[in-house]
Amino acid sequence: AVNTLGANISARQILARSTGELLNPNTEVLFNGVKLRQFQFSFKMIPRSEPEGQEIKKIIRAFKYHSAAKLGSAQPGITDLETFIRTPNIFELRYRKGGGEHPYLHKFKQCFLETVDVSYTGEAGYATYDDGTPTSINMSLKFLEIEPIYDKDQEKYFEGKADGVGF
Repeated sequence: AVNTLGANISARQILARSTGELLNPNTEVLFNGVKLRQFQFSFKMIPRSEPEGQEIKKIIRAFKYHSAAKLGSAQPGITDLETFIRTPNIFELRYRKGGGEHPYLHKFKQCFLETVDVSYTGEAGYATYDDGTPTSINMSLKFLEIEPIYDKDQEKYFEGKADGVGF
């Protein structure tokens, strides 16, 4: 309101003048809101036979398909495919140890698969088998959690009511 009359005074300056206090600028630097966590996983795949090459192709296709946004409405009767888009599939990631969850590694919330990067020159050069299958493939997957981590998510781990280290 003061600035509309031509004065060049900020809210910080008004606070400093009226109370003799300043806002701590370090708290703004330290905490600027919650962020969604990202995780990246890299896999080197080296097929040793034609069937293994076909399985690797299926794995790559599956990750690409499930990371893609969906065209069209999920509502029955709506046939216009380009008016609506739907979210990609949601992933639930887990670290495993034997038949159960890993007791030490962190947990994940539900994620979207943001990117699937595939390099067909896994050994710094392009080489294939007779059927065209690359001899070495690197695949990187980047996941983004759809919800931030809050203290309530960590509480049962902090209090020792659950195994593991939390999220």
